[in-house]
Amino acid sequence: MTLAEEPSFSVGTAEGDDAYMLYFVRGANRLSDGSVAILDNGPGQIRIFSGEGVHLRSMGGHGDGPGEFRIGRYIWVLPGDTLWVGDYRPWRFHIFSSSGEFSRTVNLDPQYFNASEGGGILANGTSVNMRSPFSAPRDDFQHPELCSSKPMPPTVR
Repeated sequence: MTLAEEPSFSVGTAEGDDAYMLYFVRGANRLSDGSVAILDNGPGQIRIFSGEGVHLRSMGGHGDGPGEFRIGRYIWVLPGDTLWVGDYRPWRFHIFSSSGEFSRTVNLDPQYFNASEGGGILANGTSVNMRSPFSAPRDDFQHPELCSSKPMPPTVR
């Protein structure tokens, strides 16, 4: 693999317009038009930038209301540039159009309190969520029968 001498996309600043100040980026994905969706957990927002790095729009914010995030963790882009954002306490997904319209929240059943430790969103909108693949270790590692960690299957919704 060879890296380019210059970045193909660059955004952010240490001072200036708040839209360009990134605090805690949890993910970024390119949209079909070349723009980039960035999940910044600092302000709890999705920010959309053009391929040239110009801020186009923001959506979300911290809170418990429709389209607001408690702790945004992951961002996925599905066909049609539908944005799925993983949010937790409890683990759930907020769905937005790339134009910024909030669509709905998807809650898991059974509910996960913390974020999924693996998985993601498939192109058809199916979510694959995984809790810790192994049970907690036992205190006595001298006896294998007390340390039998069994993998837990992922939950698919």
